[in-house]
Amino acid sequence: SVCSVAVAAVVFDSHGIYSWGWNSSGANGYGEHAECAAIRRANRNRLSKSMIAVAGRRKRNMKVVVAFPCADCQARLIKVGISTVWIQEKSGLWIKVGI
Repeated sequence: SVCSVAVAAVVFDSHGIYSWGWNSSGANGYGEHAECAAIRRANRNRLSKSMIAVAGRRKRNMKVVVAFPCADCQARLIKVGISTVWIQEKSGLWIKVGI
């Protein structure tokens, strides 16, 4: 990513990880969030009942930044059937949250 905070998202279900994405400048140059990139790459038949994990790190010092999907990404996640998000806390622990 060209952003100062690198964010990654991984989509998974009971069978394992099947899609991932990261924040980038996107195809149009205006930016693409990690969650949207992961959804775009995913098998649409598996999205319903899947979960997503989102993690962020500051580029300059590699410290964990709590990264939670923005309102637009939350709406997109709900639209495709994902309602559970795992986020990484500053301590490195993962917590499960609903959207």
